[in-house]
Amino acid sequence: MARLKSALDYPRGTLESSAMRAARMRARMARFKAIYNAAWFVRAAQHGAPANLQKKIKRLMNALRRELENCQDDEALLYAIADALTADSRLPWEG
Repeated sequence: MARLKSALDYPRGTLESSAMRAARMRARMARFKAIYNAAWFVRAAQHGAPANLQKKIKRLMNALRRELENCQDDEALLYAIADALTADSRLPWEG
């Protein structure tokens, strides 16, 4: 009952669809291009020389460290990290 009551307390027109929330989150996540790019290179290096893979992993870790130190949007950063690590390796992040 409390959940229904809290949903009914919002003024008309303030509820947004899940598609709208997802689009807003995608826009917030797009600020983390360094993470997307570094993760793409890690995925691309998986089948290459181990030394190259280690180099790409270090670059990703450095990008993560920089973003964590300067982050103003923890939620978007977390989702960007998860998205970057599971993204399709055939398409690099465009930006």
